[in-house]
Parts: sequence; structure tokens; C-alpha cells
Amino acid sequence: MAAGQQDDLAFGPDMRMGFLGGGQLGRMTIQAALNLDLRIEVLDPDPHCPCARIAHQFTQGDLNDAEAVIAWGRNLDVVTVEIENVSTEGLTALKAMGVQVLPDPSHLALIRDKGTQKQFYADHGIPTSDFVLIEDGRAEVLSRGLPVVQKLRTGGYDGRGVQVIRTEEDARYAFDAPSLLEDAVDIEKELSVIVARSTTGEV
Repeated sequence: MAAGQQDDLAFGPDMRMGFLGGGQLGRMTIQAALNLDLRIEVLDPDPHCPCARIAHQFTQGDLNDAEAVIAWGRNLDVVTVEIENVSTEGLTALKAMGVQVLPDPSHLALIRDKGTQKQFYADHGIPTSDFVLIEDGRAEVLSRGLPVVQKLRTGGYDGRGVQVIRTEEDARYAFDAPSLLEDAVDIEKELSVIVARSTTGEV
């Protein structure tokens, strides 16, 4: 029986845990997971990624290819992600096969699209800067008024896919792709809030 069919996770050498993505955050997580004596498998397009050398098994593949994700993960007990820009379709299929996918694919589908994420904030009364969703670049940027922050809806991470547009000259280089524009705000302090929940509901 796959671990995905259980409410509680039984860690040990018989558990096969997969990491979708092989970057530096995954490497740090894997180093902790190895202390639990788990078998670790990784899928990433780069054979020289940080996780490749410390995983028990590394597979080179496209994180956004649903079929590649399914073929890689179908015999694993648990699958998690190192980056949110992955195939939620593939993860949803793995979940249906009994693989435990953490976090849930529906949550990943929400956060991997910055437009959907911001709309979720607005719909649930979570304070955020004013924003508008756009399909292309320069004209819509200028119509919003400057300065603004433009963020690609998908594919950005670690500051990639984000730019501050302060002048009309900056607007010439606006992303010509689906994105969101949000008003620039005066930042007094930036805080990071991290919340974790166990598979049995403890927060």
C-alpha cells in the first residue's frame, strides 16, 4: 500500500520519497530527510543540479511534462516539490494513483499563478496592494500610472519575472506576457510568516 493511502506517515528505509525539482532548497531538505533513513529520488532537467549527487536515484526530466512526472513518481510513496513551477496535472494524477502529494496539487495550482494568488487574497479579505491583471506589456503598463511593479503570472522565482517600472523608458522593456501590475508601495518593514501543518492536522 502506498503511503499516500495513509493519514499518518511512517518514516523509515522502506519509504520512497520523491522531490520534484533539484535546487538548493531541495538539497537542504534532502540532507534532513536522509537522517530519517528515507530513500530519496529526484526529478530535474539539469543533471548537475544540487540534489543530483545526494539522492539515491536521480532522473533527468521536464518538471512541467505531466507524463514525465507520472512515469517518475508512480512507484513512490510520497512526492513533494522543491519549486512550484511544476506540472500540477501530473501531480494530480499521482495523487489519484495513491501517491501522497505534499502540498496538495490544488494548493500548488493556486500559488504557482501570481494572478490567481492575488485574486485569492482579494476574495478572502487578505490585505495586499492594489493590482490589475494584464495580457501584454507597454501600453497597459503606462495606462496604470508609474511607478508600478510588474510580475509574470507564472514561471518566476527568486526575483526572476519581477521588475519595477519607474519611467516610460523602463516601460519599453515591460514583459510581453500575462502578468499582474501592482502599485508600488513604501516598504517600512518586510516580514516572512511561515506556517506548517502535519498530515494529521497539527499546526
